[in-house]
Amino acid sequence: MKKVIITLIASVTAVGFAMAQNPANAGFENWTSSGTFEDPDNWGTLNFASAFVMGFPITAEKTTDVHGGTYALKLTTQPSTEDLSSFGFPYDTVPGMLLSGNLGTSNFGFPFTQRPSAVNFWYKYTSVDGDSAGFLFNLTRWDSGTNTQVTVGQGLASINATVGTYTLGDLTINYLDNGNPDTVTIIAFSSFNALSLLGNQIPTHPPIPGSTLFLDDISVLTTAVDENEAGKFDFKMFPNPVSNELSIICNGHQFVNNPVSVEFYDMTGRRVQSFNVTQMISKADVSGLASGMYIYSVKNGNTVMRTGKFTVAK
Repeated sequence: MKKVIITLIASVTAVGFAMAQNPANAGFENWTSSGTFEDPDNWGTLNFASAFVMGFPITAEKTTDVHGGTYALKLTTQPSTEDLSSFGFPYDTVPGMLLSGNLGTSNFGFPFTQRPSAVNFWYKYTSVDGDSAGFLFNLTRWDSGTNTQVTVGQGLASINATVGTYTLGDLTINYLDNGNPDTVTIIAFSSFNALSLLGNQIPTHPPIPGSTLFLDDISVLTTAVDENEAGKFDFKMFPNPVSNELSIICNGHQFVNNPVSVEFYDMTGRRVQSFNVTQMISKADVSGLASGMYIYSVKNGNTVMRTGKFTVAK
């Protein structure tokens, strides 16, 4: 069993496996008990190691301290009661870690074939002695010519200080390859140097016990942006924040038999409103939306022209 834990974790960065088409349980509402611990459905944590490694701590928990819904995820860096060096950990401290998929079955990630521009998540964080948390979004594709997994795009958010209330994390994707991905992997960790453990390297400083990351309502903008079409188009929406009515201005588009569609999504990724724009200046009634932050997507057919965020404040 030696180094079995670190071998499983290190393989995340190299291999993609099939799961559901879209991220499931991204609000961490559904959990399954495994006897001594619970894990969020469709996600993996390091909790499974506690079943066969003596002294391995529980680092992921269900919490009612939420941004939305009933439950959220709480990741806490915890000390071990035993020496973990024989299992590949350079320290007797285990960071809380979340992975898309199931560590026990080696299913990491899920099929994903588009090129999103951003990922949003809600978090708060307690930093101990300068510790940092992290959130990683990794898009890959399998190259059958070279039999290698190619990184298509990545986004990494580092949370470097205590944040006492739920805050929106807005992660931009940096693209390294022109192809479309086939797999996405999402990883979050309560101590930033857990990222070193993913590569089976000794961190620059150990994770700090007590560092705690709350995570809720992950959402991904899943429609690709056509940059050539988008460059000809100007879209403005105001005021922001808004209480009842948005003014919308569209320039650079021929509206004859070719309307622009606008969709609003809440921070769980649920579409809450959609309508067509058929003229340069128009209005949108948002009085029925609850206070909070929303994502808008502006489309011409299947082409996304613009995306962004706005806030409803009543």
